[in-house]
Amino acid sequence: MAAALLERAFDLGFRGLKLHLVSTIAHPGLEETLQLVRIAALHNAPTLFHCGDEPMIPPLAVSRAAQAAPDATIILGGHMGGYFHVGEAIEVARRVPNLVLETSAMPYPAKIREAVDAIGAERVLYGSDGPVCSPRLEVRNVRLAALRASDEELVLAGNAMRILQAVR
Repeated sequence: MAAALLERAFDLGFRGLKLHLVSTIAHPGLEETLQLVRIAALHNAPTLFHCGDEPMIPPLAVSRAAQAAPDATIILGGHMGGYFHVGEAIEVARRVPNLVLETSAMPYPAKIREAVDAIGAERVLYGSDGPVCSPRLEVRNVRLAALRASDEELVLAGNAMRILQAVR
């Protein structure tokens, strides 16, 4: 049923899938979860996994889903691993090429710079997590990372435009 609803959502013009696995009590590596990720990939749509400090969905668990669906664009979002798993998020993104890191509510601008240096600006994505977080503060965190102008442009806008325009 979830697969049919997702297909319908794409027919209606949806451009991505967000999975907040704490609220659905589903692991990123479950076949049911992977089925949805693969459907999104067939539509060239990204899948954003909420990944903060919850024990069920650390970056390593999400990376296993990304490895199981290598044609999918997986956004490790919501928070680039949270407060305590940012280093792990960068490390797994270094090893898994279809993982993109999203910056919302991650309070360490230096880690944004570290992520860009480690995996390239093309795989780091600005996020605001609004209305919970102020978009102005989230932009400020990206700017405090002191990226090259071209990298900052990719992080703040270019990557989202590229990823979302690819959706069929």
